[in-house]
Amino acid sequence: MEKEIGIHCLGFNMSRSLNELDKRIIYALQEDARNVSAPMLADEMDVSLGTIRNRIGHLEDDGIIKGYHADIDYERCESRLTNLFVCNTSASEQESLARQALSVPRVVNVRELRSGRENLQICRVE
Repeated sequence: MEKEIGIHCLGFNMSRSLNELDKRIIYALQEDARNVSAPMLADEMDVSLGTIRNRIGHLEDDGIIKGYHADIDYERCESRLTNLFVCNTSASEQESLARQALSVPRVVNVRELRSGRENLQICRVE
């Protein structure tokens, strides 16, 4: 039985129906995307490789799988590797500025805070 789930993405509300196979793929990738391959998922889930690749492609196209990345602890990489910019911005401009900051080369993280001052933190790698 398929369940409808709501997805919130950059201010848009959209619904996408995920079936059990989609959920199993998402779970496997979120558990260990680095060591999971499409052929492994196909074998484990007893479906064809093409089915797995198509499902992953649809999940990526729909914005449900947003990417694959290394989760780096920059504090342990010697502080000279990163710059942290703490900014003040109006609440109405915060989301737009955060999106713009993410498009700057070597910006690896943007944190939007719900406080009055110093409410936008931008981390950039040297």
